[in-house]
Amino acid sequence: MITMLTRESQRETLAKMMSRNQEIAVLLIIIAFGIALRAWGLGARSYWFDEMQTAITATQPVTQIPALAAAEERKTPLFHLIMHPWLLVSREETWARIPALFFGVLAIPFAWLFAREAAARNKGFVALVTAAIVAFNPALIYYSQQLRMYSALGAFSLLNMYFFIRALRALAARNGESEQATALKMTGGFLLAGLICSLMHPFFALLAAAEAIAAAVWLWPKWDKVLGVALVSTFSAGPGIAVLIVESGGISTVSEVFQKVSVQSALNVFRHMSVMYPTPPNADRVKDLIHKLVSAYPWHAALMLGVSAAVFAALFLLGIIAVRPWRVKTTLLLFILAPMAIMFGFSVAVWPIVTPRFLMNVLPVFSLFVAFGIALRRRAAWRTAALAAVLALSLVSIGYHAWDPHYDFRHIREVSAYLRENAGERPVIHTAYSTYFSSYFYDRGRLNEYLLTPERLAFFRGGEIIKVCRPGATRLIEDVVKPGDEFYLVLPEWVEYWEADRRSADESLSRYIDNNYQLLERKGFYGAVAYKVRRLS
Repeated sequence: MITMLTRESQRETLAKMMSRNQEIAVLLIIIAFGIALRAWGLGARSYWFDEMQTAITATQPVTQIPALAAAEERKTPLFHLIMHPWLLVSREETWARIPALFFGVLAIPFAWLFAREAAARNKGFVALVTAAIVAFNPALIYYSQQLRMYSALGAFSLLNMYFFIRALRALAARNGESEQATALKMTGGFLLAGLICSLMHPFFALLAAAEAIAAAVWLWPKWDKVLGVALVSTFSAGPGIAVLIVESGGISTVSEVFQKVSVQSALNVFRHMSVMYPTPPNADRVKDLIHKLVSAYPWHAALMLGVSAAVFAALFLLGIIAVRPWRVKTTLLLFILAPMAIMFGFSVAVWPIVTPRFLMNVLPVFSLFVAFGIALRRRAAWRTAALAAVLALSLVSIGYHAWDPHYDFRHIREVSAYLRENAGERPVIHTAYSTYFSSYFYDRGRLNEYLLTPERLAFFRGGEIIKVCRPGATRLIEDVVKPGDEFYLVLPEWVEYWEADRRSADESLSRYIDNNYQLLERKGFYGAVAYKVRRLS
């Protein structure tokens, strides 16, 4: 009898091992797809303004990086310090974005680990579906291809939430020696991952606030443990909180200015959870937004957005209903709702910047709820169809993003080659914020390259012709170019205000421009125009 029980136990153990090995094999396949999607076209686009800021800060002397990261970018410095030795090897786009790709891929196994801990049943399937949704999420792929810290923030936020739930489970258990040892280890991991997140980006403080609230829900009425977890959350978010206070102008100024936040801001976050394209038009009311979506986009793009919203919202709600037990459900919802609520409050009180890249922990948790909505259905056919729909919509969105002309930046390389050949030591002035940015600086390390303000290129009387800005400074063109000097002005083709505005302006302004600047050469490219200009006086 004992022999039979032993054999039965061995069979069960072997079956579990085989099942776990199969799960790991499927996870590795998902990770391989995630790597391919993130590596495809990694260096195809040149740097945009934010990436330029990160590179400029990261290539400064190490002792100056923390102060520059806070002053110029309003960020904590860990990612810049990681990038410092990396960018000393090369500033080429593909090489520079590999760390972001690495962190983006790292989020896939971290999401699997987090989902396994959160799920009460069907752990393996829920975890694999969550990992697949994270691997195929267009927004997470997009942020994994930028020289920015957002993919790292997302990956370590997942690790932080995993340790947090494990720590709460151990703290809620009876105080045996093994539970105390586990709680101590998990709390240490929770603190370490939180510090990494906070040093990556100050908005980790939003997740830390959610965790402090979740600890009270989970551990009540053990207020000593609630206070302990809240203190750990606050300490781990300390660097981020300090930067937030500084960039807000101090706590006393928060209540003095209130900004307007449109309805698009909320829907933009949800759009990043499900799809990346199309971008909702600016709108203050839901009715106006729906009208603009229908009128502004091709029918297939608007249809894709509508179907994606319906599918992901339905699965998300089904997932909320399916999650057990209630403490886990409440904690996961707090991971989503508390950061979003704080972000909206921050946007109203400080500046209107509701953006999904600051909520990188929200996207994977949303994916987990969608996975619950898929995995906890009884019929296998239903589960397969739902998962196929989610992955298909994600791939269609990735395709829209990849082939939309708005994201085609090949003209940047063409213009850069032209400037390298012709500009010499002449100043190079170009625009704009996200649609166009030259990689010329990185190829040569030029110090006389300047970025026009992203607003409409304004002409002013009294010598203030074009405002020119660099990270940390705003200048006038007269401060950059002396009388008699030549410079190159590069503009996107769709914003040729250099010619158009001077002809439509009043006579005195047109005469001033004509009398003070001479257009020497015009070179057209796909999506851009380069002008060789001489300042006369």
